[in-house]
Amino acid sequence: MIVLGWLKGDVSRWKAYVGHRVQEIISVVPAGSWKHVRSEQNPADCAPRGLLPSQLHNFPLWFNGPEWLNSETIPETHDTIKMPEIELKRVHAVTLQTTENKNINFVTELLNKNSCIMTIIRIVAWVSRFITITSQGRRHGEDAAMDHPNMNDPAASKQCNLTLSDIRCATNIIIKHVQNEYYEQEIHELKTKGRISKNIGLQKLYPYLDKNNILRVGGRLQNSNLPEETKHPAIIPKNSKLAYLLVARAHATTLHGGARLTTATLRQKY
Repeated sequence: MIVLGWLKGDVSRWKAYVGHRVQEIISVVPAGSWKHVRSEQNPADCAPRGLLPSQLHNFPLWFNGPEWLNSETIPETHDTIKMPEIELKRVHAVTLQTTENKNINFVTELLNKNSCIMTIIRIVAWVSRFITITSQGRRHGEDAAMDHPNMNDPAASKQCNLTLSDIRCATNIIIKHVQNEYYEQEIHELKTKGRISKNIGLQKLYPYLDKNNILRVGGRLQNSNLPEETKHPAIIPKNSKLAYLLVARAHATTLHGGARLTTATLRQKY
């Protein structure tokens, strides 16, 4: 009777679990097709009431069901289905808007949410290109956003593929951001004093800022024939997510060649 009450009642009155299933059932078999079978006519109630084997042998209800199953019409039932009354309360929807005051940088978020450094570099490269092109469109004159290498070549700035200059520019943006997070004091001293204090851990690396304001290792290799990035590698904070991603990239590039090969590959640039 309870299930029949669910099927014949207003679906909106029931809880979501019941309402969804009732809606699914009546979409296949309409509610009007469901009837109530009294207990004395229900074969399923024979076993709970208890029947001896001698009684079951001469018990047609168990084998054939109620008599009206063989008739052309089904007798109407007038059983009253009593369901517990549910107090319908009007619930007013309340919308709350909260703001979270977090100054999370775009690059920091990319580093935290991605496991591949090349994916991050490409995203930054595309965003950098978009910003540069749109800002160039807003400004007039020859000095419009020349900090991006491809702005000297309008055709290159609008091509579909990223160039090596795009990748280098994006890599520099990421490195500068991470260095500013970890070495803010050191960079400030280099910009204001030209050197850093002796009690700072980076002092033994003779750090300096290159033309792109990237913190690099100094030293006496400046007269060697090595590439500039190898002579003066960029300083990467060892505990940063960037360091982890660069190591993972070098390890994969060297085909998992081991710690020494991975370290040697990294030291060519960092």
